[in-house]
Amino acid sequence: MKIYHKWTDEEREVIRCGYCHTKRSKDELAARLGTTRQAVAAQVQLLGITRQVGRAWTDAEDRKLIKLLESHCPQYVAKMMHRSVSSVVSRSKRLGVRRRMRDSWFTEKDVGTILGHSCRWVRKRIDEGKLKATYHNGHHPSGKGLSMWHIEESDLREFIRTYPQELTGRNVDMIMLVDILAGVSDKNIER
Repeated sequence: MKIYHKWTDEEREVIRCGYCHTKRSKDELAARLGTTRQAVAAQVQLLGITRQVGRAWTDAEDRKLIKLLESHCPQYVAKMMHRSVSSVVSRSKRLGVRRRMRDSWFTEKDVGTILGHSCRWVRKRIDEGKLKATYHNGHHPSGKGLSMWHIEESDLREFIRTYPQELTGRNVDMIMLVDILAGVSDKNIER
């Protein structure tokens, strides 16, 4: 087996015609062309003949997505539709559908979801004075679910700009994060 292989157009055509989206077909092509499975896999990737990982959205799923997003968060909708959260968020952006029922403010849970942290983490930042928040409807949030923290979009934007080191990069709702930083809120998106 060759460690380095200079690919010809004829060999690429052999891969294009012979690749069957299986490990076995990669092994057979590698043996036939005198190279490694990894080299064949790299050519498959470069040729763009890999299988599409995600499944396409149907019109019925689009209608269901729009209906569910009227009253549920993207995480819940993703579970209900057996999709990833990023798939739901991306599709809602493409369709121009609002992902939040509230305009210009977030709850503690919303902020945790956007920044990829727990509610406890968010509450600690509120208690430390790093993240400005007020009581929603004038009632102090309690563990009984009678009230919630009210975090303005502008305050969240300021927190992100002031404390970027607080973001871990894991589980972050990148689309919403960019929208907040850019000052693009869901209320500006037309249906």
